[in-house]
Amino acid sequence: MPATFKNRFQLLRILGEGQQGRIWLAHDTQAGRDVAVRLGVKGDDDAVGLQHPGLVTLLEQVEAEDQPALVYEYVQGTRLEGQYFTVSTAVDLLIDLLDTLATLHAAGLVHGHVNAHNVVMDAQHRPRLMDVGNGRGSVQGDLQAAGQLFYTMLTERPAPGQPAGAAKRAELDGVLEQLFASMQQAKSPGADALRDALRDWRGDHRGTAAEATTGTLDFLLRRMRHTSDFPALSQAISAINKINQGDSERLQVLSSVILNDFSLVNKLLRIVNSASYGQYGGTISTISRAIVILGFDTIRNLATSLLLFEHMNSKSHAAQLREGVLQAFYGGLLARQIAQECGSREAEESLICGMFSHLGRLLTIYYFPEEFREISRRVFGGISEEAAVIAVLGLSWDELGMGVARSWLFPDRIINAMRPLPEGMVREPSSPNERLRAYANLSARLVPLVGQPPSKLAEPTRLFAPATGLDLRDIQRLMKEAAASLQGYLGAIGVDPRSSVFLQTLLREGTESSHQDTLEDLVLATAPQTGSDPASVLSAGVQDITQSLVSNFNLNDVLRMILEAMYRGIGFDRVLFCTRDAKKPVVAARFGFGSDIGTIAPLFQVDLASGKSDVFQAALERNLDVLIEDVDAPNIALHVPAWYRQQIGAGTFVLFPIKVGERMLGFFYGDKQDAGSLKIEANALNLLKTLRNQAVLAIRTRQ
Repeated sequence: MPATFKNRFQLLRILGEGQQGRIWLAHDTQAGRDVAVRLGVKGDDDAVGLQHPGLVTLLEQVEAEDQPALVYEYVQGTRLEGQYFTVSTAVDLLIDLLDTLATLHAAGLVHGHVNAHNVVMDAQHRPRLMDVGNGRGSVQGDLQAAGQLFYTMLTERPAPGQPAGAAKRAELDGVLEQLFASMQQAKSPGADALRDALRDWRGDHRGTAAEATTGTLDFLLRRMRHTSDFPALSQAISAINKINQGDSERLQVLSSVILNDFSLVNKLLRIVNSASYGQYGGTISTISRAIVILGFDTIRNLATSLLLFEHMNSKSHAAQLREGVLQAFYGGLLARQIAQECGSREAEESLICGMFSHLGRLLTIYYFPEEFREISRRVFGGISEEAAVIAVLGLSWDELGMGVARSWLFPDRIINAMRPLPEGMVREPSSPNERLRAYANLSARLVPLVGQPPSKLAEPTRLFAPATGLDLRDIQRLMKEAAASLQGYLGAIGVDPRSSVFLQTLLREGTESSHQDTLEDLVLATAPQTGSDPASVLSAGVQDITQSLVSNFNLNDVLRMILEAMYRGIGFDRVLFCTRDAKKPVVAARFGFGSDIGTIAPLFQVDLASGKSDVFQAALERNLDVLIEDVDAPNIALHVPAWYRQQIGAGTFVLFPIKVGERMLGFFYGDKQDAGSLKIEANALNLLKTLRNQAVLAIRTRQ
């Protein structure tokens, strides 16, 4: 099998094969993305480009060397094959599948091989139907196959059998049995009719309370996942939560996740340089150094909070949502103040717990505005808020928030802290988890009382006194301190307090006993900023490294700071730090930042014993800084090795060798995809060399 197909698709590895032909994971060098290529198969032109959230999209058909191929979107996930579910979850999956088939059939297409092997659960736990466009069969056959798949999910048997068979995990009522009996008939309803009937059944059918709550949560999650923005938010927060506390490379992983979001980087750096963290001295210009100085937990929690804040603050139906987000942010800061006052080691985690205690309400405002209006209407009519929420959504805001937090991979201790405490006196916590829960719950009860007379604070203060040891004066002071802390964030997160009734009330209360600041003063109290041009970012990075070098620094941390300064300063697509292997004549990537870096880094290896001189070996042998503007330029093309073209494929790149004494250790590498797009001004180039020289100094110092 050739390494490439049609001089465009780099075939990386086999994903699977079967009756429909072999399918490869490939990199489309023209589009700059990974795809799935099924070789030896010709499909239906009408299926090309058909879009649906439940389809793995057929991008195009290609043919070369008399070999046809289908090019699909590459979706990472797990096959449905071998997985079994409760009735509630299986019904939701079948609804999604029928909705997908309805779209396919409406386009005049059939799938022809609907089965568990051809359904993949993507990163958002959404079922995606693969292999569209090369099936033969009928609409009826697709529906019968969907019915058989449903039974397989329930019975752990490949054959459908009887609906109420002994191996089923739960009984279906008569309506559902009749629905699937109709699938076996010669003429059955279409996929859309079956889907709608299932939705009706789903809304009416309730099992036990736990089953009903689980089913409702699954249903709401499915609605959110089908929006355009929720999957991206979920992926970012889940990536942060996946970082193992014991992972020696967690600084690298957290930095990489944050650096994927340019806006998040800017906001986070402005916050860590604001008055709230000014006691650390000096400007912090890289995320890597922020983690070193402020700690992993602090930056992780700030990043998570900002992700939610920025996401929720961008919707057009903004007024109610903005107030809710600001209240949640304040709730997190207040929980942190309470924890600090109580001398707790869980202060930073309390920030997340306090903020995410409001998650269910925020998600409802943002994703289910019609339901939120109905809840508000019922509350206005005299029903309690909790009763109104359960009546409209089918579960409480706390259950919704905890369910989503669980899907975002938050640890159990944080999810536990989001659970409301029962009414009555709160006893002294006997564990760190109980302390987190007490602080988050107290904060959640205090936030709605902002702007109320101090007497309103007396009852929650009394109830939580055994758990916190705080009196009314303490609570009033902590609420003002949390307001002042929020004030320090406003400029960084781009919020004008005059746009929010909640902020006006909060900040008025927080300042009237101290400096008597006006709201206009607060608007101007923004955090310091560094310039956004390459020279400014690189210069700030040089200062960052200089400050680190005079302390008891960790070498890998400093090297990551240097790499990050290069990455952000020039705007490379990818940067890598590469070193010589101690046991063999190879220079290989150790870590980096940028798009697909997890895939690219293991492939980046310069073989020093190949006997073939190329641009990488020349740079190392002669200790030369090299900028290749176009890898295909006539005078350059022969000096760019084949492995680089096949595995990396950037059109332009730069190398800065690292030599300590007489020993060549490796190099810094940065690239951009498009040839000729890497333009580095003279002052920026000098600063890049300064950063490289700082790396040499750091290595020499540690040696």
